[in-house]
Amino acid sequence: MLPSRHSYELVLVRRDIKQIVGAMRLHDIRPEGDLSDFEAARMLVMKQNRFKAFLALRPNFRVLEIDYDELYATPDAGLTKIARFFERRYTLDVDAMRRALGATQGMSAAPIPAWLARKLDALRAASF
Repeated sequence: MLPSRHSYELVLVRRDIKQIVGAMRLHDIRPEGDLSDFEAARMLVMKQNRFKAFLALRPNFRVLEIDYDELYATPDAGLTKIARFFERRYTLDVDAMRRALGATQGMSAAPIPAWLARKLDALRAASF
């Protein structure tokens, strides 16, 4: 557990659960072992919900939420938000961040079956 006497700054990047599952499939990542895609997604959503509940109870955490799709669609706006969020402590090189972001484009996700997409939509709707 992080000491409560310190303050923390955290950037959370939100991404659609279907894209997360697609990325896991593309890169053959199984963070939860041999679970099905749906069960792995369900576990991830549960962990995200627990983490958000944890943050809600911690006034010493300053959190900036960024949407993944918006960050890639309008990188200058998202990267500027991140730079401003940290400007009290750090001077971030937005150009270097833009180059790093550009280098990751096209590494997104594999398609997922329609039946799985429907289940993940229902999971998201029930969780957030």
